[in-house]
Amino acid sequence: MEASAVNTSCVRLRWQAPPQRQRNGQIVGYRVIYALDHPPSTSSDPPRDATTLMMTGTDRSCLIAGLATWTVYRVWISALTRVGEGPHSDMIVVQTDEGGTSAAETKCCLLPAIKYSGQTVVVGYRFCNQSGGLA
Repeated sequence: MEASAVNTSCVRLRWQAPPQRQRNGQIVGYRVIYALDHPPSTSSDPPRDATTLMMTGTDRSCLIAGLATWTVYRVWISALTRVGEGPHSDMIVVQTDEGGTSAAETKCCLLPAIKYSGQTVVVGYRFCNQSGGLA
């Protein structure tokens, strides 16, 4: 798994699927767990008050927005199959960017995007920049 700061309030995560021989069926999604690293912890397990994001499908990346500026977070990921959840990944640590470092800094946000096509409704999200324009 890799993690990097996008800006002062957003981090990007990328990961690989578990090796085929370690899967217990077809992967149907991922659970992303993150928590403040305050107080710093050496525990390899997520704390009880951690935040969980459920990712459906086979996407192997995500943005976590709404984070605190210049703050360290611990992150874990686990794969989901129809049978259940696999073990957590090794914990990684990521820090959001420091504030006030760039006038061109963009704000990380996700805007709901709804597309109507006949009787089908597709709901998703679009990434926008600080001025509110779509990126």
